[in-house]
Amino acid sequence: MSVPPTQRYLDSVNALCDALLPKIIKVTHGGSIDVPTREYLATWPAHQRLLNGFDAHLASVPVPAPAKGEAIVLTAYVHFADRLDAARLAAAHEGQAAFAKEVKSESGVENDPAINALATAGFNDSCTAR
Repeated sequence: MSVPPTQRYLDSVNALCDALLPKIIKVTHGGSIDVPTREYLATWPAHQRLLNGFDAHLASVPVPAPAKGEAIVLTAYVHFADRLDAARLAAAHEGQAAFAKEVKSESGVENDPAINALATAGFNDSCTAR
């Protein structure tokens, strides 16, 4: 029995996400952003390399026509995550108080429509590591 193209796409992306998550957890010493600014800034270069590597692998995953909607959802999430990362990084460069304020402002971010859309589209929870 042949796997439908959309499921094949989701399986490929989910495998990338599943491989990324433990690496992110390792380089960020547990995956929490509620850490001292010094630690966040120290782990950011390795974190960013992992994200860039993921993005490069993702770009090589063919998107069949029936999976265009899922690819759009993932792209929207990546833009959302990039905005969060940029805000965190900018705040961290301003100091501990600004970084703590940014982290606090993100309370409830796990309910953002961009995150919820991932699950609805069939992406694994591990894709939020991106």
